[in-house]
Amino acid sequence: MGALIEVVLPVFALIGLGRFAAWRKLLPDRTGDALTAFIFLFALPPLLFRAVAGSGAGSGGISFAPALPFMLVALSIFALGTVLSRKARGEDLATAGVFGLNCAFGNSVMMGVPVIEAAFGRAGLAELLAIIAFHSAVLFPVATATVEAGLHARISSRRLLRATALSLVRNPIIVAIALGFAWTLIGLPIPAPLARLLDLLGGSAAPVALFCLGLGLPATPKLADLGPVALSTAIKNFLMPALMFLAARAFGLSPLAVAVATVTAAMPTGANAFMIASRYATGVERSATAVLVSTAVSLPVLSLLLVQFREF
Repeated sequence: MGALIEVVLPVFALIGLGRFAAWRKLLPDRTGDALTAFIFLFALPPLLFRAVAGSGAGSGGISFAPALPFMLVALSIFALGTVLSRKARGEDLATAGVFGLNCAFGNSVMMGVPVIEAAFGRAGLAELLAIIAFHSAVLFPVATATVEAGLHARISSRRLLRATALSLVRNPIIVAIALGFAWTLIGLPIPAPLARLLDLLGGSAAPVALFCLGLGLPATPKLADLGPVALSTAIKNFLMPALMFLAARAFGLSPLAVAVATVTAAMPTGANAFMIASRYATGVERSATAVLVSTAVSLPVLSLLLVQFREF
């Protein structure tokens, strides 16, 4: 529990610093928009490229066993969240896509890596790396396509497909993931200077995103957002790890892989979900609140899971 708190405290601190800066008006207006653009254009793409390009056959120490069941569960949770938002709440497809991402996309890097490594060592980290790569590679394109389709919903089907396709092709996150897979197929190592540059840019994504989240956090959450935030938190922190445990057992994963996949599925909603919401100006305050609440709720949930899986 102590190690978990050490991981979570910096997350809350970064969010708190952003909220303090907004409260005291320490930064110029629209700083949050500028930081969001920086993350979307210059920080997230290198992070995702490195994650995907580093998951190839030439990169030792990575286990691909948990990736497929994790992707299937994540996509199922995303679909569930999107449908619930659309059908139960009558929200548009773009808002529903962001809600689905709040339910399915976890903080698998900034929290996942240190928690898994502390609990399960290097062997556990090897199980996590492919999950991180394919988690982003699958969820981000699906969520982006859903939001894009929702934003262009008023045009004809033909123009909708064209507009969505063009948006995806021009989307730096999608391009970075595609280039990562292409680099993996080529099988060449990333030159050291380029790798260092990508690491510097990618390493800024999580802390800047959390600070930016604090900037966009409402002083008082909207009453209308409390229900959706509670629902997305319940799905992300409780339903997703439960389904992941069942799926991992059904796929016959090793006890260690079951433990890592389940604990990773219980990670709170990641700040990158908030970045997508900010990029498309859809459900921004709700997504920010969801990250904060989900992170707080994850403390007891992760503690219980780590106790349950302590023998690994």
